[in-house]
Amino acid sequence: MRGAILTIGREILLGTIVDTNSAFLSKELCSVGVEVVKIISVSDENWAIEEALVDALKVADLVVTTGGLGPTSDDITKKTIAGVLGRKLVLREDILEGVRRMFEDRGIEMPQINVSQGMVIDGAEVFPNPVGTAPGMLVREAGRIIVMLPGVPVEMKSLWKSMKPVLVREVENRGGKQLVFTTIHTTDLPESVIAERIEAEFPEVVPHLAYLPSYRGVSLRVMMGGENAQKQVRSYVDSLRRMFGDYVWGEDEDTLEEVVGRLLRERRWKIAVAESCTGGLIGGAFTRVPGSSDYFWGGVISYANDVKENVLGVSREVLNQHGAVSAECARAMAIGVRKLLGVDLGVSATGIAGPGGGTTEKPVGLVYIGLASEDDAFAFRFLFRGDRHKVREQTVYKALSIVRWYLATGRFPDTLPLCE
Repeated sequence: MRGAILTIGREILLGTIVDTNSAFLSKELCSVGVEVVKIISVSDENWAIEEALVDALKVADLVVTTGGLGPTSDDITKKTIAGVLGRKLVLREDILEGVRRMFEDRGIEMPQINVSQGMVIDGAEVFPNPVGTAPGMLVREAGRIIVMLPGVPVEMKSLWKSMKPVLVREVENRGGKQLVFTTIHTTDLPESVIAERIEAEFPEVVPHLAYLPSYRGVSLRVMMGGENAQKQVRSYVDSLRRMFGDYVWGEDEDTLEEVVGRLLRERRWKIAVAESCTGGLIGGAFTRVPGSSDYFWGGVISYANDVKENVLGVSREVLNQHGAVSAECARAMAIGVRKLLGVDLGVSATGIAGPGGGTTEKPVGLVYIGLASEDDAFAFRFLFRGDRHKVREQTVYKALSIVRWYLATGRFPDTLPLCE
């Protein structure tokens, strides 16, 4: 079964909103056995929506639209689609009552403009919106299916949960197969090295194996369909995990900060951060995880050298002789914050995020990350590429990765640039 995604909204084309809906829906459609062959973004104008929908229906059995289901004048998706299909919009009193109740629950009288959200395409299967006012719709027309979802991501995802079982049945009725896939996440190994090992050690080609590299590392996705897909995918994933061992840090929706948090909780250890170039982003990553107060104690944003010296205890000698961006300073910062906050581990970051401030000896992107335990302290040197945002994001990820390695193994991988 072939699918297309149509995202509607001028704000997407202007770049003021990033289209995350397409990425979510592509993955979800793939999981139910729908091959996405086209993704289109258009402005909320009648002619643009009509043209895109007709184009999508030429190549797809299923078209999913997001956006344009609200009550305002630019929300014209259902009206346009009804026109393309030659159908009328009809009032569903039960849907309108649900919209009215949502306003009443907030202590607000429903504006008259919201009456339009009770209007649905004649013959559509309607799905009430549990977190918003715009209902979802599913229309069958000449062997094709059109699904209409609101553009607000939280509403879209909530409605998708209700619609997904219906689409699973549609795929099965048409002889399609649900796809099963699992993604494992690796760190500190280049894509080429991973590919060489897989080709050398696997006796057969892994079906539907995708390499997904990013500055965070390389993820490997195994995908299969059929009766025994779940078991076969698990078998391949387990083989890959054995092959790459400690270089694998998680699967699917795992995040590195969650994995680090679990390891800290298992050890009953506390951690603190000392940040210069990242300005609090490492601490922010830790605190994205609910319950992180169990193990994350706090930190010091030591942007100025005076803070490094007077709060963290970095010696004037280190700062004068080696500079703030150095292995010696990173180690001293990690040691200092560990002692200052009385924790088991201290992690630090100091570097030149750019765009200015670099020299021949210390170019933009040079970052040192420190880690201090009760017994020892380490520093690692990195030269990251990209703009200021990318350098800082890579620093956060690498700091978490170093902590994860140390907690999981008590050592560091040979691929990390450890400063002696």
